Amino acid sequence: MKRGITDIIDVKKGTTQISKIMRGITLIWEKAGGGSYLLDTYPAAVAWSLRKLSGSYTDAPIGVRRSSDDTEQDIGFDSNGELDTAALLSFVGAGDGFVSTIYDQGGTGKNLNQTNKLRQGRIVNSGVVNTLNGKPVILRSVDDNGGYLTSYPPNDGVAVKGLFYVGNAGNSKGCLFGSNGSNSNFIYISDNGSTSTVVNNNVVVSNEKLNGATWSYSNRSDIYTDTFNQVLISNDVDFNFTINSLSLGYNFTNPLNFGMISFQESIIFDNTTDHLDKETKINSYYSIY
Repeated sequence: MKRGITDIIDVKKGTTQISKIMRGITLIWEKAGGGSYLLDTYPAAVAWSLRKLSGSYTDAPIGVRRSSDDTEQDIGFDSNGELDTAALLSFVGAGDGFVSTIYDQGGTGKNLNQTNKLRQGRIVNSGVVNTLNGKPVILRSVDDNGGYLTSYPPNDGVAVKGLFYVGNAGNSKGCLFGSNGSNSNFIYISDNGSTSTVVNNNVVVSNEKLNGATWSYSNRSDIYTDTFNQVLISNDVDFNFTINSLSLGYNFTNPLNFGMISFQESIIFDNTTDHLDKETKINSYYSIY
């Protein structure tokens, strides 16, 4: 598409990036290099999700262990780029399915892993896929210390990163991210009835948003209440963890019952640009707000 003799290379509505322009069912313009998936437009440092995030990613999103015999198998995507729940149920059967690995779709292989069977999140319960707002979800294990550890180093030299997370706290206290081997590193601890104002430690967070709106809170009980239902959390974060590791949940080694909250997606970008457009694109899939 041109304006006069000049190619149009970028189109925005306000601050929102437009990737395609259609006339009826006819494509008349597409952003060069935009692709169909979020990471095709915005490459990420690390990205974990139950849906496909990158057109170049050809592996599975998760590895699953079935309860019947503890056999493990990777579960891929269907033709729509969503988790192949038919293949998942065919593998798990009438029992339970637990996630051993959440694969990194960002291209660096920084997967989230949990080898302790008691602490693996559950994605199938008695032959039924767990869902949140109609999308598959990994629920925390029955053991409240459940969580996952990645080799992604949060203190990697990039000071301020863009962080996005989709999930919910449900009826359990928990923690969005922590580290391994230290109780002093954490971000967003939720605990019903707790008046502790120590919600974040050894991190600097700004531009905090919950479901597209500016997010303010006073204590851990506020976090619990605000994230009880499905949410899209986003912020600009400077990790200053004393141990250069990252885990879903509090302290991976000693979580103290502050395990992971439920999980659908988390992406970390090595920049804070186009925050609103990234947020909008994530919400357009999950339809949270």
